[in-house]
Formats: sequence, structure tokens, C-alpha cells
Amino acid sequence: MEEYREILTGAFESARTALDEAKNIPYVFREGQNSAQFFWLDLREYLWQDAPEIPYERGPHFPHNGHTYNGGAHDGNGNGHREAGKPGGLRLPVLFSEISSAESELFQYIKEHAHVQLLPGQTLSAHDQGFSRLCFTAFDEQTVREAIQRISQALAERPR
Repeated sequence: MEEYREILTGAFESARTALDEAKNIPYVFREGQNSAQFFWLDLREYLWQDAPEIPYERGPHFPHNGHTYNGGAHDGNGNGHREAGKPGGLRLPVLFSEISSAESELFQYIKEHAHVQLLPGQTLSAHDQGFSRLCFTAFDEQTVREAIQRISQALAERPR
């Protein structure tokens, strides 16, 4: 347990330093608190309030809520976007059908441009949209720091 506490503290301090250096990623923290294994990022200022509704359709291919997301995603092979309903279109599971369109659009943007998957706060019953959870223990400290830098750069380049 002593060794785990040291590792966790080191990962926490490394991630916090990277967030402070990024300057454009607000996060929830009060001195004296330990965030356990994640930080709450406050990305409300990056939400597009007029985000289009994400088109969902029911389908048998993915069991979670019977939903699939058709289109608007990178195919994972560097081939960019494919349109829904077109040959070669993507059918991805909608893991978080309870989040708002604005939050869904933001997290899809971060995923595509920073290549980082954050957990939307509304999936964890966050009252306001725009919060997300950044787990800093899932990867080594350097990988987490690089992910934070990529998130920062993607947010800085995001059209408003």
C-alpha cells in the first residue's frame, strides 16, 4: 500500500502539473484534496450550444441500449470520415446515449483531434454538461502528460 500511495501521488502531481502548464484546461481541485485516480475537467466553455442532434438508429449489431451511431467518426485506419448509410459507413456503439448533443460533439472532437478518450461527466450523473473525467492512472505518467498536451492543442484549435 505504501508503494501504491507513492505511485498514485506521483501520477497525480504529474497530471496536475501538465494541466497547469496547459493553461486552457480548467479542472476541479481544492488544495489539500486528493482526486484519487482522476481529475474532473471543466470543459463547459468549449461546448457548442447549437450542436446538431447526433443521429442514432436502433440496430441489432450492438446490444447497449440497442443503439448504433452511424457516421461522423474516424474509421480508425486514418481514412477520415464516412457518411452514414453509404457503402463503408461506420456503425459504432452508442455507449453514452444519455449525454447531450453538445457534450457528445465535444468529446467526439477531442477523440478525433487529440486521440484521447475522456469519460463525459453526464455518464456519471454530473449535473451540468461539459465536465469530463480524465483518469491519470490508466497509463504511465509520460503518456498522460502527452495526452493532456494533445487535448490542450485540440481545444486551442477548436473553432468557436
